[in-house]
Amino acid sequence: MCATTTTAPPAPHTHTHAMPGSAAADSLMARLDDPATAAALHNLLDNAELLAMLVGMVDGLLQRSETITANLSASLSEVREASVGSTDALRATAADLGALLPLLPAVVPAMQAVLASSLPRPESIAALDTLSGALVEGLAETRPAHRRGVRGLLAALRDPETVSGLDAILGLARALGRRAGA
Repeated sequence: MCATTTTAPPAPHTHTHAMPGSAAADSLMARLDDPATAAALHNLLDNAELLAMLVGMVDGLLQRSETITANLSASLSEVREASVGSTDALRATAADLGALLPLLPAVVPAMQAVLASSLPRPESIAALDTLSGALVEGLAETRPAHRRGVRGLLAALRDPETVSGLDAILGLARALGRRAGA
């Protein structure tokens, strides 16, 4: 008679990894087990459309920021030059600014909100630049209708860039959860 041995399946909530010794993957799996991280990740996913819209708006503002700054700088230079020179140039500049004044009530509250937020900070702009660059790069690498099963996802965890990206997403999810009061 032949003796057979069976191995018990892993206990629930115990993770087995196809990549022995991968500290980054182990760290990621531990973070995924944290209920606060899971809740924050759910909150992030629930608000993904809003985040995408916010990134699009900030991107549009940042793309136009050089134009806005150049126009404002040119206007201020004209005012400065006009104050030293003829009154005709000052009148022309005042007329140009007068044409812009009706637009201010619609623009000022939005600009005040942006300036009062963390968006103008260099760290925020750098983070948005990184995020938008990664978004464009990731979309370019995406294959339509490519399905990954659980094994495919576990295999993806062998890629250090994927693990690093997931770690960044989990950190973002946790911070978003803290700010949302979850």
